[in-house]
Amino acid sequence: YIAGAAIGSLYGPTGVALGYSLARVVIFPASLTMVMKLIPLGKAEYYRILLPGFGSSIVMVLVAVGLRLGLNALHMPAFVTLAVTGVVSIVVYAVTLRITSPAVLTRVGRTLMRTLPGGVSRRVVQVLNSLAPMAR
Repeated sequence: YIAGAAIGSLYGPTGVALGYSLARVVIFPASLTMVMKLIPLGKAEYYRILLPGFGSSIVMVLVAVGLRLGLNALHMPAFVTLAVTGVVSIVVYAVTLRITSPAVLTRVGRTLMRTLPGGVSRRVVQVLNSLAPMAR
């Protein structure tokens, strides 16, 4: 990852992001091979488990790109575009996870509870729980 970011740094922030992303693509097959050797799980089952999160990510990206293009066409300030796109993306991701895999949304809430400061984590988990009442 460091090499990808270092090479990408020659082309500015976009280059760093692209270099890091390409490094992840290159390293992923080796990481997947190691994981598959460590856990007793077939590739089909592994991908089936990843599908809800992957599908939610695709929907989120499509909404975020469309929203960003729309806000840019309206000549919104960059900060407004970033803030609105970020918040809407999080909501879209959570709602699609609620629809496709409520148990995953519950696990995300538990993880946030352990990692975010007290007041913030309680509020975030309350919101996630309101989106995923079936998963309790």
